[in-house]
Amino acid sequence: MKTKIIYSLLTFTLCLVINSAFGQEHTATLICDVQALNNDTPASEACFFAEEEDVNPIDFTIEANIGDEILWSGETDADGNTIQIKKIKFERGTEVFNSIEKEGASTIVRTVKFSTKNKPDYKYTISFKINDTGRLYKIDPKVRVGGGG
Repeated sequence: MKTKIIYSLLTFTLCLVINSAFGQEHTATLICDVQALNNDTPASEACFFAEEEDVNPIDFTIEANIGDEILWSGETDADGNTIQIKKIKFERGTEVFNSIEKEGASTIVRTVKFSTKNKPDYKYTISFKINDTGRLYKIDPKVRVGGGG
């Protein structure tokens, strides 16, 4: 009986360690009305994140834990216009990655290193282009990170 309890506790502990060692992946897919952007509509009004369509992109918040990966990408519209995420840059709040900015060609992946628990959220700017040409657009959402894995 005592051996069974020890094995059960070891199995439970192992499951907790494995679960915290491998973070989850969070995706933020940016969708924009390209015609509106071309007509000088602000990106915060012409774009949204697929994960929360009814939320203004400035208020969009990714809820993550330490060890989680966040993937930012853009979606191609019906006319074939593609959105390329060019940069994720820290603006204010609590730094949750181990560098201020990261550049990419069309998508960016970052691994969460630090928590925002009892601290201000990580506020950042996403810089993106349409069809990899012309103007660089910006939106500034945020990331909130819990304490554990």
